[in-house]
Amino acid sequence: MRRILRLMLTAAGPYAPQFRTTLRISVAAALVQAAAYATFVPLLAELSREQIRAGWAWWWVGVLAALVAVEGALRVRESAFLYDHWHLVTQATRLGLGKSLRSMPQQELARRAAGDLTSVVGNNATTAASALSSLSTLFVQLVAVPTVLGVVIVALDWRLGLVLVAATLAALPFVRQVQRRSNTG
Repeated sequence: MRRILRLMLTAAGPYAPQFRTTLRISVAAALVQAAAYATFVPLLAELSREQIRAGWAWWWVGVLAALVAVEGALRVRESAFLYDHWHLVTQATRLGLGKSLRSMPQQELARRAAGDLTSVVGNNATTAASALSSLSTLFVQLVAVPTVLGVVIVALDWRLGLVLVAATLAALPFVRQVQRRSNTG
């Protein structure tokens, strides 16, 4: 996980501080998203009672609506980096590639088709940079949301939480094995 974040920050180059801020906002948005999911537990519990307390049900709907609004505001702020800075990151990546190409021996360049170099400097740099930006926010969500929901489950019923923790621990060796295989491929 640290390696992925390090690679993303390296790809951001001189814009790494702004990208770090975006990642922090992404974490906050993911935590708010998880909290919004967690409000469904008391809301559904209230709605499944024989005698529904309308005041409490509406209170939980209000909490859910507030959390969704906060998450929306955070997501808009999170996307600002993509629209305000990421084209500059892509430009810096292309300039770095161009500098590397200028230092390559001319015979090496002559062996390659012109379209190959255009593809690498043009489309591939843009695609890689955009993918990193999109994947970073997805990565944060994939970690934060299940963690918060796991804490909520443990708080609601420790036995269910224990099963969840045991299943997660049992899955870790398989996840690590898949990671090792993907790193060698």
